[in-house]
Formats: sequence, C-alpha cells, structure tokens
Amino acid sequence: MNTDVVRSASTDMNSNVEGYFCTNCGSKLVLNEKEPVVYCESCHKAYVSTNFYGLEKYVAKAKILEKDAWDRVNQWFKEGGARDLTTSAELASVKTMYLPFWKTKTETRTVVCGYNVYKDNKGNQRYEFLKRMYKKNYTWDDIACDGSEYGVQTYDTSVPVVPLFEIQEQISLVPVTISESDAKKASTDAVIDTAQDDAGSGISNVTFLRIFPKLKTFKLIYLPYVIVRYKYHGREYSVVLNGHTGNVDAGTKPGDKGQQATNFSIRFGIGSTLIGTGIGILASELITMIWWYSLLDDYLLFLLTSDSELLLGFILTAVVAAILILIGRSLHKKSLHILQYGSEITTGNQKTESKTSNEVR
Repeated sequence: MNTDVVRSASTDMNSNVEGYFCTNCGSKLVLNEKEPVVYCESCHKAYVSTNFYGLEKYVAKAKILEKDAWDRVNQWFKEGGARDLTTSAELASVKTMYLPFWKTKTETRTVVCGYNVYKDNKGNQRYEFLKRMYKKNYTWDDIACDGSEYGVQTYDTSVPVVPLFEIQEQISLVPVTISESDAKKASTDAVIDTAQDDAGSGISNVTFLRIFPKLKTFKLIYLPYVIVRYKYHGREYSVVLNGHTGNVDAGTKPGDKGQQATNFSIRFGIGSTLIGTGIGILASELITMIWWYSLLDDYLLFLLTSDSELLLGFILTAVVAAILILIGRSLHKKSLHILQYGSEITTGNQKTESKTSNEVR
C-alpha cells in the first residue's frame, strides 16, 4: 500500500502517529511495523505510520513567505552598509530551499566505577568508592549536506515538523550528501563522548567505564531557508534567511561609500608610509655596510673585533625594516580589496554560490 492509496482511503489518514496516542480520544496506539496504517481500537481513527516507508523524513513548514522576504532583507539593510541600499538595491530572485539535517535519539546504559580521594586537616587520606549504573537519552543533530554553500551556522531541529509525505505542494529539497551510515557513526561517536564526560563527572579517578548505546530514532528533517538575490550598482549579492525565524543567517551587502573612502585612505596611507620607511631603512643599512666593508681589509677580522656588534645591529635593523614592509604590504592589499569590493559587510560564512537540485514531492 503506497501513500497515495492511504490518502484517498480516508481523510484522517494524513495524521502522523505522535507519541503513540490517538489525537482524537487519547487512547494508546499499538504500532505494527508490518502495517502502514494504525487504527485506534477505541474510536477507529486511522493514522499513517511514518516509519513503515523506511527512513523517517520530516519538514518544518516555512513561516516566512517569499513575498515577505524582501521586506526582511530591507530591514537588514538598515542595520548597516551603503546608505542608499533600501532605494538602490533591486530584487533579482527569491526562492525557498529546504536543507536536510540528521537527527537521532540514542538511549545509553552506563556502568562506571571509580573513587575520589579526600584529605583532612592532618593530611590523612580518605577514599570514597563509587559505582553508578544508569540509563540516559541523548539527542544529536547535524546538517546532512555542505552547509558552507549557504553559510548556515546555526539551526534548530526542535521546531514543529510534519511528515514529508503530508506536504502536498512542490518544494525544493537540497540533496543529502552525508550518508545515513556516516551520520549514524557520527551520532554514536558524539553520544559516547558526551556520555563519557557525564559518567566521569564528580569522579576524580575512573577505574571502569562501559557505555552501551542503542539508537532509538533516526530522522531526516528538512528546514526552510529563503535565498534572496539582489543587484546593487551592477553587482549581485545574496542573502540567506532562516525560513522559520526570518533572521539573516548569511549574506553580503556593500558598505557605505564615505566609510569606504576613509578606510581606503587610512590603509593605503599607512601602508605606503610603512613600505617607504622599511625600504629607506634597508637602503640606508646597505650603504652603511658597504662603507664599513670598504674600510676593512679582512672580513674575518671584522667579525672577530668588537665592531662585530655593528653587524648584529645591521641584521636586527634589517629584520625590523622587513617587518615594516610586510605590514605595509598587507595594508596595501586590504586597501585594494576595499577599492575592488567596497567594504562589503558579510554575515555568516557563505563561501560559495548555492547549487541545488529540485525534488518534487
């Protein structure tokens, strides 16, 4: 039985089994892994089992509509950047993309033994032996694709979600690039590390530690992000909005021209001064060394005399001059970057242009 047949059989079958209790009468639901449909024995309401069709896939519906995204970006413009952004920037495109995230829940059973050592005022040692056996659940989540393409650094997989098959409209899903096996391994490793830290808390000397992890749930959750592209004086920029909160997670905007000119002038001026000073010092030292060598008949004699201290002074001065030149060159590069890119203000860590493929549900 596929999902389309289930949907057409009953309007109630689009509901997801959450908490294994009937949302109509509150009775406990009994799941059968071999059956795609779960019926409440009390009121006979039908549900679709989300884990029957394989991996559990969920979607957090976007709260920020594409028609409202440009208004959000204009609010971001007012927080800094070029003064004419709100009037000169032109919207190029806007699209909602759904990024995949792995989420797991792991139950751990932990056995830990150890002891603490205490000393009284007289220096006598007292040993406290400890043994703990307990069960604890841990949640883990991580992005299931290359997030650097979008600059996504923070996310919240605890937002309300619905099963993917309940989404009727066409949505754009970013392909998963981190496999299930890699995600499960990363989840297990992270949970074990956290459980080890928790187990050793309050025990200064751990003598025995065993952790038995058991994966309880493994989900793929798609979170919405609105990609806004705009043009400003011939250049194109992009902004990534969190589709659930409306916050700007990543984006670039041009800086203020007046501030650009000031920053360029300061960096270019200081850089030029440092480079010129360094070159002048090196030239002066070179001329002085040539003059000193012309007065000496033997270079070895020069090294063995007290005048060798002058050579050390020449070397130290040359090092200082080289440092000045390097600092000046760095400032020169920054000033040229400002001249080229105009003191762009960057939010997040968006490394490359986003490349995605569409998946129609």
